[in-house]
Formats: sequence, C-alpha cells, structure tokens
Amino acid sequence: MKVFRRTPSGRTVVHYARRSYSLPRCGRCGTVIHGTDHRTLTKGPKSRRSVERPYGGTLCHRCLGELIDAEVLNEWGVTG
Repeated sequence: MKVFRRTPSGRTVVHYARRSYSLPRCGRCGTVIHGTDHRTLTKGPKSRRSVERPYGGTLCHRCLGELIDAEVLNEWGVTG
C-alpha cells in the first residue's frame, strides 16, 4: 500500500506500508478458522497458510463436521 509522506524539505516521497491482514473466517458461519497464521497469508510455506483437511481454509471444523454428517445421512437415505 502506498503512503505519501512530505519531508521537512517539502519534497513528497512514497513509503510502502505493510498491509495488515484480517483473520481468516469460515465461509458458512463466520467464525475464525484456527490453525492458520494470519501474518503469513501471502508469504511463507503453504502449511501455515491453510489447514490440511477437506475444505481447509474455507470452513471451520464445526461446519465441516456438520457437512460430512449431512452427506453421510443423505447417502444412507436417512432424513434428519
């Protein structure tokens, strides 16, 4: 992000400020997804940026459990 600063001599210079990232949130319920490092969302190894499970990084563990339970019940033909 560009930040324009005026120096004491009157010249305008450009500083590049670091962007602050928000915490990753679940796409279904909006809670914070644990197990990810929010400071390294664009840099660093992939194992720190996401969670290694199905729908990792997009759904929290509760919503993922509910989704898997619903899939299994639907596969068995049980109405819940």
